[in-house]
This record gives sequence, C-alpha cells and structure tokens, in this order.
Amino acid sequence: MKIYKTPIKDLLIVRKKSYVDNRGFVKELIRENIIKKKFNFQIFTKSRKNVLRGLHLQKRHSQAKYISVLSGKILNVAVDLRNNSRTFGKHFFIIL
Repeated sequence: MKIYKTPIKDLLIVRKKSYVDNRGFVKELIRENIIKKKFNFQIFTKSRKNVLRGLHLQKRHSQAKYISVLSGKILNVAVDLRNNSRTFGKHFFIIL
C-alpha cells in the first residue's frame, strides 16, 4: 500500500494491490490504522456508465470518505469547502 498526498490538506491517494489468480481476486479496501482516519459509515454503491453522483458535505459532523473502484474507471473530483482551510475553494481531480 502506498499513500500519496495531494495539494489539499487531508486528501490522500491510496494505491493498493489486488491479488489475482484463476479463482478471481482479493483486494483490501481500507486500513484505518495506516490512514489514521476512522470510517464509522461505510457503504457500497454501483453506478452505470455516465452516472453523476452528487456533492457530499457534512458541516457539523464531518466524515472521512474512501472511494474505491472495483471495475471500470471514474472521474473523482474533490473541492475543499472548509472555511478555515488554506486551500478553501481549491479542487483536485483524478481518474480512478
């Protein structure tokens, strides 16, 4: 597992390996002890091609968010909307 920082504070890129053989694959999703974030709320979604999922913002009870792509690719965009952040209003995007 490799962790890369982005220009936005607390926004990380986590690269992990999948272990593939003739039966299929195994991929570890998250290791809270390495990322040092607690993920209290975990969901799994499936989207069809050309689906746009909305912005997510929690003002009072902020949440860490982890996004992983099992098949295909997505354009993921993050915008820093934290008023007191030095990168407020900045964005970062990546194709996962």
